Amino acid sequence: MKQTNRNKYIYIISGFLAVTGCFLMVLFPEMALESANKGINLWAEAVLPSLLPFFICANFMISLGVPGLVGRLFENLFQKIFGVPGSSAFVFIISISSGYPMGPKLIGDMGRRGEITDKDAKKMLTFCSTSGPLFMLGTVGVGMFHSPLCGTLIAISHYIGALLNGLLFNLLTTNDKKIAHERKYNRTIRLREESVLELFTNSIISSLKTLGVICCYIIIFVMITDFIELSGLLDSLSSDYQRGFLKGLLEITIGSYELSLSNGIGLRMKCVLATFIISFGGISTLGQSMSVMYGLR
Repeated sequence: MKQTNRNKYIYIISGFLAVTGCFLMVLFPEMALESANKGINLWAEAVLPSLLPFFICANFMISLGVPGLVGRLFENLFQKIFGVPGSSAFVFIISISSGYPMGPKLIGDMGRRGEITDKDAKKMLTFCSTSGPLFMLGTVGVGMFHSPLCGTLIAISHYIGALLNGLLFNLLTTNDKKIAHERKYNRTIRLREESVLELFTNSIISSLKTLGVICCYIIIFVMITDFIELSGLLDSLSSDYQRGFLKGLLEITIGSYELSLSNGIGLRMKCVLATFIISFGGISTLGQSMSVMYGLR
């Protein structure tokens, strides 16, 4: 009964927000169009070129059973340290190579195929959802902060934090023999009925579908950020770095850029705040991750 009432309130709030969004877009059509163009350009110039090849290759490798092969090499190590199957090593490698939301996407695909349990998926999320080195080293470090050292420190802190998060989560949870048995069974490689060409085509379709969802999330949150700034809610903040930090809680690219332009703090503090919002991921990234993990509890 409580769950039903909770879902009812969520639907009511969601409907209200949707109506409000449509109302604002009608009142401010120029800003809505500008925000949409900004979000599409951000997706087309930064997200699509960097993620599409990784998405296609990763989905194709999963279809061929590569995670199972990797899992055999890292099974004992990852079960002892993180309490997860060895195939999580494959997900972690792809996640730190390509960035958000590649890790959750692979975890969702593996979970829906029955290759990992829901409990395994939750544990894998604690350290297999990371930003990519190209974003932290190139976009943030060199492009925004004009400091390769700053980008390196952000990346090292980010990845060490992810590994520690997975280790601590494993220490605070327990495993049972039933889960271990399921892991051993689910990591077995199974041949597909489809041909290699069909598997590759399905990987392309799945990747384009996921990137389309990511594009919509980016547009929505760019629009939300612009409307919040238009409303004047951020004018009460005395420092520009505070505004940048709050924007980063919504979308990490916008927040990191705003922090790089702030004059109220030094480069060291900018690195600390940028590391926090990149590790948090922003509500936009959280929404993207949840969307690609549908079907898991």
